[in-house]
Amino acid sequence: MIILALGHSLRSDPIQEANPFVEAEAKILWELRAAGILREVFYFRDWHSVVLILNCEDLDEARQWILTLPTAKSRLYNYQVTELVPFQPLRDLFENHHLPTPKLWR
Repeated sequence: MIILALGHSLRSDPIQEANPFVEAEAKILWELRAAGILREVFYFRDWHSVVLILNCEDLDEARQWILTLPTAKSRLYNYQVTELVPFQPLRDLFENHHLPTPKLWR
């Protein structure tokens, strides 16, 4: 299952407040990446939000891994976690409604 975890900080200066956690956070993120659990990690330019893409069995497992992060433990970031599902290809949408398939898709 692919999981999207969006972390958001309401703190005025999350960069400054994250400084004590940077090394430990990076180590855990690297370990999760090496284990195939973490696919991607992105930070918004202002550091008020972080995006994690995880490979997990379910949402509970994803939440457990997120809680290993120092910035989550310290509540610097609060995370929303949701499952991502594949986009239904447009071709299927046209075929299921018996609409003509656009020429580019033939």
